[in-house]
Amino acid sequence: YANHGAEFGGKLGTPSIIGSGATFAAAGQRLVIKRSPSLTLSKGFTFSAWVKPASAGSGRILSWEDGAQSLVVGLEGGAAYARVGAAVTGKSSPLTPGAWTHLAVTAEPGKKVVVYLNGAEAVSASLGGDIPSPAAELSVGDALAGGSPFTGDMDEVQLAATVRPASWIAAAFAGQGQDGKLTAVAEEEAG
Repeated sequence: YANHGAEFGGKLGTPSIIGSGATFAAAGQRLVIKRSPSLTLSKGFTFSAWVKPASAGSGRILSWEDGAQSLVVGLEGGAAYARVGAAVTGKSSPLTPGAWTHLAVTAEPGKKVVVYLNGAEAVSASLGGDIPSPAAELSVGDALAGGSPFTGDMDEVQLAATVRPASWIAAAFAGQGQDGKLTAVAEEEAG
């Protein structure tokens, strides 16, 4: 779909869950994804990423804001939350600084928005009505206007214009994690 980053400020090549990821260490370090017809989220969406916060702070993991409409996945005091339009989830238990956590959010119009941590539902909120579709760029790692930086590492950032079931989220966590049950990786033997 060619939804590649149009602008990136941060550091690539960070050792991560699968290969290498990105480090966001300061305000203004973010990945900007241009508006695209393939990012019409009105029928629902699934966002997922492996995140490794540097501290128990606050910041935006995914952000799009346009006046009263918004879509935010973030941390507040180290706890994950999501806001889709007027629907705001509660806060999850805090993520452990310096440790990788699989963070996923699904939103289905007329049903609910759900935050998952490590494959399990953590918090949710009713989502009565439509999901706003981004009319501007999406930002990963900070708000587009700045001022809400996530500090830490990210890997395997995905946004799909479909609502994945809880079993898919659990399988993604189980298959990608350091203790992945679907694949095994080992050092090549010498000789």
